[in-house]
Amino acid sequence: MVSEDTYSEPIEEMRRRELVEVTIDSLAEVGFVGTTLSQIAARAGVSPGLVAHYFDDKDGLLDAAFRSLARRVGSQVRARLRLVATPRGRIQAVIDANLAPEEFDQRTGSAWLAFWGQVLHVERLKRIQSVYQRRTLSTLRNSLLKLVAPDEAHSLAAMIAAMIDGVWLRAALSGWHEADSESARAMLTAFVDGRLSQSGRAVMAAVDPPPSSPAPGQRFASINPATGEILGQFTVSGAAQVNAAVAAAVHAQTIWAAMTGAERGRVLRRTADLLRSRNQELAELETKDTGKPIQETRVVDVASALNWTIVDRAFVDVWYDDPANDVSVQTSIEFTEEAKDTKSFRVALVDPDLRLVNYSVTVIFKTGEVKEIPPSATLKPRLLIRQDMTGHRIIAVRPDNVGFAGRKVKELVVDTRYVDDPNGLSFADSYTFRSPADAGSFEHDYVAGGPTGFEYRLHTRMTNNLVVEGEWTPYDGDELVLPVGR
Repeated sequence: MVSEDTYSEPIEEMRRRELVEVTIDSLAEVGFVGTTLSQIAARAGVSPGLVAHYFDDKDGLLDAAFRSLARRVGSQVRARLRLVATPRGRIQAVIDANLAPEEFDQRTGSAWLAFWGQVLHVERLKRIQSVYQRRTLSTLRNSLLKLVAPDEAHSLAAMIAAMIDGVWLRAALSGWHEADSESARAMLTAFVDGRLSQSGRAVMAAVDPPPSSPAPGQRFASINPATGEILGQFTVSGAAQVNAAVAAAVHAQTIWAAMTGAERGRVLRRTADLLRSRNQELAELETKDTGKPIQETRVVDVASALNWTIVDRAFVDVWYDDPANDVSVQTSIEFTEEAKDTKSFRVALVDPDLRLVNYSVTVIFKTGEVKEIPPSATLKPRLLIRQDMTGHRIIAVRPDNVGFAGRKVKELVVDTRYVDDPNGLSFADSYTFRSPADAGSFEHDYVAGGPTGFEYRLHTRMTNNLVVEGEWTPYDGDELVLPVGR
């Protein structure tokens, strides 16, 4: 089945934006000379005539792509300027926006280099570059005029702009080995502070006091204070939105109050499972929002689902090994009917990519029978121990090792599920892959006599945003390799 998403923006504007993004991809991969209308059309999965319809010719398309890159930097500058109140803070906003982490990635950098190489030869690109430079210099001069003498303000503004371009260019030409966003911004910050100190005028702090709260309806930027990266734009809610949220909460409370204790327990357990399954993602978002370093600790919660009418006790041996970094941690957890609360296994990671935790389970029944469950491993943040479990399975999930662009594929979205209703087992997960380098893993417990395989459903989003929707397909194997565009 093929379907197309519904967008709020006009289809023509959506197509133009998509073609601009494909052009930037092409510039990053094959350069200015290799980027042609036919090549871009092939990447986008459309006809060359459609590209020409929207942009007339190659120069028109490159003009739009260059404007898109410049507009992004300009938007970041304006967002940061709204958060500061001092002249020194405004200077820092220009530095941080132009040397933000997103300006140091390979795709963006290669596209900028391709454009800069043509600025002297293509009049349309020269005009865009000129406007971009004038705005940067104007913001810097206006701020510097409040800190230094007029003559010095003009010359220092030109120096700062030149250093921004220079440090970025050297980093780009070195393959991003000579400098990164953080070191580049630190270099410019130190230079500006040094020059302002020499001028004999007081240097105001780069970090401004918190601005007044924006009014309802206004948008504000959430910025990573450690890197200056803009995480997103948000709209301030007013009294009407707050009242609507309160009314919705009151209505939800009546539904919640009508639920039985068991129903509420299922909802709360599902909520906890969702939070645990996305623990790493939430931790990374929090550290980006606050600028605090993320604690590289692997935590696995070990929970009991044992039937205490037949089980006397259970032991779970959990261990983690990283021989290359001389890390070895192990512990033994005991569950009884009196001590059946969830326990946690923790280990400080030296290698954050090595997250596999091993475990084995021994169940002692009230009859004296002892059941040894073979050693297994998990990448997940939670283990559920049952007396009837036979083992735990990890299935590697990855796309086929072929180029997405060559198959006109934008991304793959795959849903996986393992369901064993008679034994009360249900596991599900979802993954999104945008390159052959992406990978994931699906895990599930199983018991004797249960299903031997699982099911998956693949959705393929093409570069023209058409979505090919797949059906649930049974699979029994230790590695699921997904087809790309066929």
